[in-house]
Amino acid sequence: MRKVILEGEAYFDVTENKEKPFIVTTRGYDVTVLGTSFNLMAYADEETVVTTLVEGSVEITSSKEKALIAPGQQAVLNTKTNGLSVNNVDTYQYTAWKEGVFEFRSETLESITRKLSRWYNCQFYFSDTEIKQLCFTGSVSKHKDMTKLLNIISQSCNIEFEVDENKTIIINKFEIIKHLQKCQKVNIYS
Repeated sequence: MRKVILEGEAYFDVTENKEKPFIVTTRGYDVTVLGTSFNLMAYADEETVVTTLVEGSVEITSSKEKALIAPGQQAVLNTKTNGLSVNNVDTYQYTAWKEGVFEFRSETLESITRKLSRWYNCQFYFSDTEIKQLCFTGSVSKHKDMTKLLNIISQSCNIEFEVDENKTIIINKFEIIKHLQKCQKVNIYS
């Protein structure tokens, strides 16, 4: 048996070997690989563990459920309820990171800042919780200076980013953001 324990995110391209199964274990979740290419996201600061299948097939096993997913499908485990769901997805959104791209599709600013925190090794603080629910769509190179990305976001929705003495990035709004409803798309292509 070939076994990997994962915390974080990894892309696997595994050749089938019936004599030596390949299993990835993470946060109450096992992925048994049946010869495949897939992305597995299992960060400690996320409420879900997400497996996105590009090619082949994988079997997902949680403490409550088991599922076999096909290419273009995604298994999502809610780590609080141990509920498992399977959805059809565009796999590029979940694998673009390995190509050096942030790919956001109707993604909340709260989720985006978690990704930016991991990549740029910084912390974000929201001065108003309403700002967390603003949504953005776009593609941005992970190798661009973060300041450019923050400027694009700032200009698109009337918020500002400032860095305090502890190098925490504080997100403020200029005024009540009436024109942006929860999860309205704002494009941030760069």
